[in-house]
Amino acid sequence: MTRDVKTITDNESLQQSCKVMNANKIGSVIVVSSDSGTRVPVGIITERDVINHIAMDVSRVHTRAGELMSRPLVTILPTTSLRDALRIIVSKNIRHLPVVESDGGVLVGMVTDKDIYRAIVKDEALIAGLMSDEMLIEHIGRLEQPWVYKLGEILHRRMGSSSSSSRDGDIGPQKNA
Repeated sequence: MTRDVKTITDNESLQQSCKVMNANKIGSVIVVSSDSGTRVPVGIITERDVINHIAMDVSRVHTRAGELMSRPLVTILPTTSLRDALRIIVSKNIRHLPVVESDGGVLVGMVTDKDIYRAIVKDEALIAGLMSDEMLIEHIGRLEQPWVYKLGEILHRRMGSSSSSSRDGDIGPQKNA
């Protein structure tokens, strides 16, 4: 989970969201309400959103984020398991899951598909508890090449092995050992 989640207010422009994504080399920004003064997310703008809106009309770059953001926002809690987060990502066909507190919905982090892939690569035993072979094969097509190769190796070893594991990791803050 990434704790330093970049946000913009719903009054800022699509162009400003692009500047934030570019400056931070990220694929999305969370939109928060300019009225509340809190970090309660109300939507998200992703690279896909930017492409779709600008392809329709380049003048949309000056439109308020609140008008163009994707919503309703799909969120998870810090206690959501890695398995459940992955199921949400696959079933909703999304790549970014804001993590919010259960009381008040304040933004505390973000889990992306890449975070999940990194966790799997770091601890290959997680894969047995996370996804079926079919689910992994379906999702692997969306990955960048280095992840495809690594997960392909894991899948190959897994399919050749008869052992199984059923670990389920938490998404919450990672503790250094």
